[in-house]
Amino acid sequence: MTDTETLKADLHACLDTADGSGGLDEPHYEKLMALIDALAAQNRHIARDRPEMVAGSWATLFASFGARHSSGKTVRHAADLQIHSLGKLPKAPMQVLSIIQEIDEQGEAYNNVVDFECGPDNTPGRLIVRGRFSCAEDAPIRYQVRFYRAEVQPRDGSTEDAVRTGLGLAADASLSAEFPPPPFYSDILFVDEELRINRGNFGGVYVLTRRSAPALSLT
Repeated sequence: MTDTETLKADLHACLDTADGSGGLDEPHYEKLMALIDALAAQNRHIARDRPEMVAGSWATLFASFGARHSSGKTVRHAADLQIHSLGKLPKAPMQVLSIIQEIDEQGEAYNNVVDFECGPDNTPGRLIVRGRFSCAEDAPIRYQVRFYRAEVQPRDGSTEDAVRTGLGLAADASLSAEFPPPPFYSDILFVDEELRINRGNFGGVYVLTRRSAPALSLT
């Protein structure tokens, strides 16, 4: 095995110790951060050199959110619609089940897809926060991102009315919002054919694996 393959195997073994929500105990969290630093040193500029490798649909294996309101939370966690829509949709409680990131190299799309359940009946829904990216000339691993729209969709046989009810929204409440928020950035610390590791501008660290299923937000 190459050094990179060994580091990746150790990283996956570390993630295999996570609890049902994706959380790690302190020793394994520290080990994961050390492995991420080691992997980042293996292909520091590949995000710029091989942009096609960054594109695609990626499922989040591990998330360490950097924003204060989400600090310490795992991929699966109790949240609200307002937080994940960057403050543009109502503060409605929901249970986050998965987070997928989808990037389209040609269209410059950079979308976050959050599958969730809400309400006493665990009504399934999906939040898509759509963004566009550009690359910083002086930072080979940095993607500058501007999110511009958040939209809630029904999922797995649900309906818009059922999702509104599950979220506790009025029957005529809008399930989308346009916005011009401040720009964000995401540093791609490591990427290859199957694994991507990002660090966001709030300090969050995300480990993602490439999905074989069709993209959910790219047309």
